[in-house]
Amino acid sequence: MSKTSGPQDAVGLYHDSCHLLRGLRIQHQPRQLLHQIRGIEFVEMVDADYCCGFGGSFAVKYPVISTAMVEDKV
Repeated sequence: MSKTSGPQDAVGLYHDSCHLLRGLRIQHQPRQLLHQIRGIEFVEMVDADYCCGFGGSFAVKYPVISTAMVEDKV
């Protein structure tokens, strides 16, 4: 099933989850799902696979590093 063409209501981005990408090797499936949603123009995020620093307990253990990483990501 694929979406029909027509006006786009929103832009969708996807940030790769470190656990999905590196642990489970899931990369293309979420993008395939987003491409099928009517009204969303999917745009590939720059550095989508770059860690945001907020997963797991990393943000709690290393808040300064984590904050710097997320600022770079945003």
